[in-house]
Amino acid sequence: MTLPNSGSLSFTQIINEFGNLGTLGNYRVNQDIGGANWILDEGVPTSGSISFGDLRGKRRNIVVDCYSSGGTRVSAGDRTRTTVGGGPESVTGSRLIIYVNKSFINDSGQGTKNRSALRTGTFNTAAKMDIIMGNAAKIYGGGGNGGSGGNAGGETANTGNSGQTGTSALGLQRSVEEIVLSEGSLIRAGSGGGGGGGGAAGELNNSEEYAGGGGGAGGAGVPAGLGGPKGNSAEEVDNYGNDGNSGGNPNGGNGGEGATGGEEENNADGGGGGGGGSWGGSGGSGGDRGSGEGRGEANDGGNGSTSGTGGSGGRGGAQGNGQEQKDGGSGGGTGYSITSNTSIPGVSGGTVQGPTGAGAGVS
Repeated sequence: MTLPNSGSLSFTQIINEFGNLGTLGNYRVNQDIGGANWILDEGVPTSGSISFGDLRGKRRNIVVDCYSSGGTRVSAGDRTRTTVGGGPESVTGSRLIIYVNKSFINDSGQGTKNRSALRTGTFNTAAKMDIIMGNAAKIYGGGGNGGSGGNAGGETANTGNSGQTGTSALGLQRSVEEIVLSEGSLIRAGSGGGGGGGGAAGELNNSEEYAGGGGGAGGAGVPAGLGGPKGNSAEEVDNYGNDGNSGGNPNGGNGGEGATGGEEENNADGGGGGGGGSWGGSGGSGGDRGSGEGRGEANDGGNGSTSGTGGSGGRGGAQGNGQEQKDGGSGGGTGYSITSNTSIPGVSGGTVQGPTGAGAGVS
């Protein structure tokens, strides 16, 4: 518990809070934990004179180990803790400091926006929590997978599938007083995958012209999103198109080309797949539409944005009587840089890329 700000203060109270370090002078602590120096509490001197008054209103500090190793989908509640000065280990009433100095990443292919790479844990009995990030600290959301291109065949065509949403980097499961980043530290949201291109079918009354859409690209993140598969194309096809490319870090992947189906005036062309979104890099390029005579009705895929959103898939196009021309899928949205069960505290230093989600929840 926090030592009293006024009234009587005994040495026994100091021992109960910070442990028995012997003489009062030994409470001038400057301890190396994880390569960083930590004092007993903010404002407690580390040299020179020290008095009971210097310890008024102070509480023990406990450092959570997110510095010795990183990981995938980590909860700080599962990590070991060190009490500054070697005092009591109880979290109750303490200032809890999550010290991050490694890389933490998400898992892939989830498409859940508030799914977080590093979660704080609840630590309900701690009086306050702060997050401090060293120069080597990196927290990444995962990229969304690209949508699959729409199929075309059997006298029909299908709409392209939407790209997945990117996932989030840091998840706050309880109130946090401040987040302090060092110059080299980074919190980056995962980016959305591109939508798959739409399929097309021409001359349906006597149809042999079909063209599947190109696959949507994967969004940027760690891990990056996977490219979506191209749509299936039946019958006479001049070019089957391409799958979307997977994303990277920090760039989004490029969308796949739509298929070119059929011959002469009854051509069908698949829409291009959308490019993957990016934070801190380049959005992926949208894939080209099919290159046949129906291309006047087909569209290229949209480019992925540098604000984390995947590009939409292009519409399929066809010529002939009773043709079907299907739209491309929507691009996936961005994840959060920081998402929270309650509120987002002040953030200082370093680089934070992506929107925050106060009250959006943590999974």
